[in-house]
Amino acid sequence: MKKQLTNLRAWLWPALGMSGLVVLVLLVLTAVSNRKREEIRDVLIDIAEVKSQQASLDKQSFDDLLRKSFGITFTGRPLGEIDIRRVEAVLEQDPFVKAAEVWVDTRYDLHILLYPREPVLRIMDGKGQDYYLDIEGNRIPKSKKFWARTLVATGDIPPHVPDFKERKNYLLKDLYELTLDILNDPYMAGLTEQIHLQNGEFVLYPKVGNQKIYLGKYEQIEDKFERLKRFYEKVLPVKGLERYKSIDLRFDGQVVCKKGNGK
Repeated sequence: MKKQLTNLRAWLWPALGMSGLVVLVLLVLTAVSNRKREEIRDVLIDIAEVKSQQASLDKQSFDDLLRKSFGITFTGRPLGEIDIRRVEAVLEQDPFVKAAEVWVDTRYDLHILLYPREPVLRIMDGKGQDYYLDIEGNRIPKSKKFWARTLVATGDIPPHVPDFKERKNYLLKDLYELTLDILNDPYMAGLTEQIHLQNGEFVLYPKVGNQKIYLGKYEQIEDKFERLKRFYEKVLPVKGLERYKSIDLRFDGQVVCKKGNGK
């Protein structure tokens, strides 16, 4: 008799365990099915702040983009009709968006978090180019739905090509690297308003004052920055900001200035 009970238990417990597992699976599938039938209550779009906090995106333009891409309004649609991964892919194809995160919360609100590209330079030259470079060197077109407050570059700037950072002796690469050098130096970032490129040499325009700061070619930049800082900190407080119309750093170890009256 005891042997029979033992055999019964050996068979019964696995059977009960299997039955419980089946019930659990059915409950999960039912819950998933019910969730897919729930309707999207609202679409909430948020824009993440970039590190510089100097760029912004227009939320409404992305609502319009989704409506155009999917041909529907998400609000009131069953959750099962919304392909979250496709929504993210559509948003990330936009040239102003670096990444997108999309999810649905327990209230069935559809959340969209957009990470904008971080612009570092606006390029405006005499050939009609007008666009931004982001911190990774990507080209961002000018648009009403995107604004940014950045350094400005003018002059003889070569066109943007996808591999410009790998090219040798390409002035756009020098311009991009000079921009990063300026932004990574708090003193220079606070000083500089514009970068002008002419005949392969760089000229800086400060935010305050009318001086032209001649950097020359993209070489020995750290040394040139240090000479300029010393000049601003030691000479200008004594001589005055408006005394000089140009500051020339192209000569090794020197700061050559031209007075405002041309002498």
